Amino acid sequence: MGRFHAEGLDTRDACAPGGAPGGREYSRIVIEDRLWQAVLGRIAGLTERGFELRARAMAELAQIEGYDWCGVYRLEGEDLALDAFVGEPTEHTRIPVGIGVCGTAVAKDSNQVVRDVRELENYLSCSVQTRSEIVVLIKDSEGRTLGQIDIDGHRVGSFDSSDEAFLAELGRLLAERWE
Repeated sequence: MGRFHAEGLDTRDACAPGGAPGGREYSRIVIEDRLWQAVLGRIAGLTERGFELRARAMAELAQIEGYDWCGVYRLEGEDLALDAFVGEPTEHTRIPVGIGVCGTAVAKDSNQVVRDVRELENYLSCSVQTRSEIVVLIKDSEGRTLGQIDIDGHRVGSFDSSDEAFLAELGRLLAERWE
């Protein structure tokens, strides 16, 4: 069984028995791309703006296996404020810039992909189950940070550069209709 599940998508769609060129890894990449393009297409086709759009986007992300907590934080001065999210409630509704993975992303002006959060000294634990985290900045057309997409995974190494590229594209869609 593959990592990704969505109506009409299954790892069996990507290659026949015996594997396609590249084998299992090729199959995973094809499924990721198909799923992510479908998610981006659905979000792009929505008419909502602002919080409603961000809430719909997080609900879409929460359907992806391994995306165990999905949220958006808005940048408000020197703090990040929790916005739309899907998952267990968190006590971290405001995070100072520079603190934790989320605050570090803003302070360094760079996305963060953390393989194992237990190896970080500056980590803000939202759940004892969280093992990996990815934070992707959302920027307006002039490059100013509006906020970020924050995803937690319950497995070590849940995220990689392909997740980062997908979430960056989603961030561009959200920035276009930020309110």
